[in-house]
Amino acid sequence: MIIPELPHHGERGNLAYFDTVILQQHFWSVVIQAVEEASTIVADILNTDHPVGIIGNSAGGFIAGGVCATNSNVESAVIMNASCAWLRSEEIFRQHDGRSPMIAIEAEHIRKYDPLFNINDSNDQAFLLLHGKEDTTIPIESQRYFMERMSVKDNQTSLKLVEYAGVNHHITLGMLQEAKEWLEKYVHVER
Repeated sequence: MIIPELPHHGERGNLAYFDTVILQQHFWSVVIQAVEEASTIVADILNTDHPVGIIGNSAGGFIAGGVCATNSNVESAVIMNASCAWLRSEEIFRQHDGRSPMIAIEAEHIRKYDPLFNINDSNDQAFLLLHGKEDTTIPIESQRYFMERMSVKDNQTSLKLVEYAGVNHHITLGMLQEAKEWLEKYVHVER
């Protein structure tokens, strides 16, 4: 098991993640840098012939979705309280904050890694999305949007969204149990 640390966090620096303005300015660059770094880690693991599954919560969930969508050898991702529709999420964030819409270059930068646009239709990956219905940090609307868009695609990807009533931006024991069962089913480890 490998648990990478976010760029500009802990030992890797000190970005004021709880400052809304700072977070708005740096969120996508942190997520995309982490996806790129994690992709290198995945490549190293695959050289050992070990299967790869990935799990993340909040920003880590965005990263997990991006890594799985851009690395066809990752068998499964569990995304908790995050989104696999990055452009839609940014639209929601901007509407909520009263910010202007993205310009084309910003949208293209995000789209390059956005799971909605990068999941390979012929690949047999498995995505489990776990989300609190009352999440005020990452609204569940973007995950529902992702599921709607993916349902019209002809793909082999296994997808499941589980919504947790009465849950804000938290991980519950039920989420952890669901994640454990999912990874046991979709990440093929020889015993």
